[in-house]
Amino acid sequence: MAVVLIPDENRALKSEKEIQAFINPHGIFYEKWPLAERVNPEADAEDILKAYAPEIEVLKKKGGYVTADVMNVSPETPNLDEMMAKYKMEHTHSEDEVRFILKGKGLFHIHPQTGPIFAIQVEAGDLINVPRGTKHGSVYAKIEPYGQYDCSKINQGGRHNTLIAGSTGIMLPYAGALLI
Repeated sequence: MAVVLIPDENRALKSEKEIQAFINPHGIFYEKWPLAERVNPEADAEDILKAYAPEIEVLKKKGGYVTADVMNVSPETPNLDEMMAKYKMEHTHSEDEVRFILKGKGLFHIHPQTGPIFAIQVEAGDLINVPRGTKHGSVYAKIEPYGQYDCSKINQGGRHNTLIAGSTGIMLPYAGALLI
């Protein structure tokens, strides 16, 4: 279950009702998708997309998305540290960023136009969107004691089949403040 962290207010929202009430005004939505016996997170992309095809199709219709893909981040991922550093930098996209976490944990830092910067901690089974143009950054959990990232997620592609990131050049505060 997701948790919303609002550091400037020293507050954490843990109930789905509280989370929805806080994030919805920012255009962000959160859903919990089933995990139990659906598919092995280590499966190949085709099997993962097939296992979640019904949910993906509903989401495509809801958001006008045209693609879905799977991203596996593991200790073997080439140029992992450089890739993770890009995620931590505050940036925007010209399309929505939609993530379903199949394995692992992540932290999305949101810098809304109004209100305090906040973070949404997600884990396996959580789906979140970050609307286009929203300043944000993300951190994915490291496996301890090895200090390596390990996360599998389904990405929903944009309405025009492109995702273009534009960095605002700001390192987000609280980067790495992932609850375990």
